[in-house]
Amino acid sequence: PFYYKSKIVGYTARWVPEHRPDSMPKYFNQMPQNFVYNLDNQDKHNTVIVTEGQFDALQVGGVALAGNTPNTTQCKIIEDLEKDIILLPDFDKSGMDTVSVAVKRGWTVSFPPWEDDIKDASDAVQRYGRLFAVKSILDSRETNATKIKILAKGRCR
Repeated sequence: PFYYKSKIVGYTARWVPEHRPDSMPKYFNQMPQNFVYNLDNQDKHNTVIVTEGQFDALQVGGVALAGNTPNTTQCKIIEDLEKDIILLPDFDKSGMDTVSVAVKRGWTVSFPPWEDDIKDASDAVQRYGRLFAVKSILDSRETNATKIKILAKGRCR
């Protein structure tokens, strides 16, 4: 379920079997327009980790965009939290789109030194555990736009 101000406002469902029909989407989301997942749980820390997917956000206590290209409203909602923002992109081609938005908005981006087969926060938590995954996200922040673009080319492929 998706919550906002302690009320259910939507949900997500994921196709679990490995082989799904081509006509069946991997995810089905029912949510309000411009929704940012997990906002209600952002009052404990001075940093917010932004991920593409809801399962990634759950794993690291962050928020999710439900896609790889956040719109202006979603960005403003996240920025209005008045916290340090760290984008953790998915390490695939779509992650480049998210990184581009983060660079334009002046957000910090994290490129943890995880093994190459780890695509996102959920994979990292499964492999290394939550504490190590979150610490490596925090320790691997980059603020320099040029460095972010170079790191993204190497990781988001």
